[in-house]
Amino acid sequence: MSTAQCIGAIATVGTAGPITTQQLQEIAIEQGKTVEVQTEVITEAFVALQNGEKAQHDVLIHQKVRELSVTNEVILLAQMSMSRALWSLAEPPSRPVLTSPEISIRTILHLLERKRVARS
Repeated sequence: MSTAQCIGAIATVGTAGPITTQQLQEIAIEQGKTVEVQTEVITEAFVALQNGEKAQHDVLIHQKVRELSVTNEVILLAQMSMSRALWSLAEPPSRPVLTSPEISIRTILHLLERKRVARS
């Protein structure tokens, strides 16, 4: 987030898309940055995972990572269940791909630091 201005976010659950977009926008505002977030929700991947079709889940995510890499500087996978798709990529993505555990931890640490400063 510190340098990227165009962020592609991928979610597989409908509600995760808008929440992720909002969180990224809030972090950008707090850092005094302007970002464009292109969020794509691929519910078919979630359905595939629920049906035990792990390979199909991963293929759908791989496709979206490649697609969003054309117009974005970094890609964010919005849910922890999606990170497994990175293990089966045939070739490394052309852009950095962050997973939600990473951004979640950074967000939590940022919020804790903000509360610590407020209490001082």
